Amino acid sequence: MLAVDGVKYHLPDEAVIHTEFGGQSNQSTHEVPMALGSALYDIHQNIIIDAQLFPYRSDERAIAFKHLQATQAGDLILYDRGYPAFWLMAAHQCYQRDWCMRVKADFNTEVSQFVASGDKQHIVILAASDKARHKCLDKGLSVEPQTVRLIRITVKKQGGLLNDQPAGYTPLSSPGIQSVISYTLANRGRL
Repeated sequence: MLAVDGVKYHLPDEAVIHTEFGGQSNQSTHEVPMALGSALYDIHQNIIIDAQLFPYRSDERAIAFKHLQATQAGDLILYDRGYPAFWLMAAHQCYQRDWCMRVKADFNTEVSQFVASGDKQHIVILAASDKARHKCLDKGLSVEPQTVRLIRITVKKQGGLLNDQPAGYTPLSSPGIQSVISYTLANRGRL
């Protein structure tokens, strides 16, 4: 089981670094050099499988796509919010990798209907939007509809139940990982 996440780094304030990585304005008009780091992490072995450092304004999804090259058959890749995109799901299908992504409750019509239903899980078919279709074609990925499993997970927060839609997000996964999700739910302390 692998996880992908990014982090923003403050870098030394030198012109050559700022030129290479870009930056973000702070409270003043001065732009601070920053970079976007990303890691593919094996959560059971506690090791980083792949790490990348990119300019600050890079797309985390594009970096996650690069991480796929470091994965192998049988890997389940977990993503937090900010990663869900039809083209990234299509990339996982291309690499034949299982995945689970946290999506906003209003990610699309199918997810919104699932959230309103109160169901614990549901399999839906997602079609590519025009924008997603262009992105898939640009990357050489399939634009065929994606069959995904929506899963509602209740998260407890210290001091009581948070709710069953933590911060407006719900997991979205490849359909063939029911047994892995069941394992995850039974052993969520490891996550």
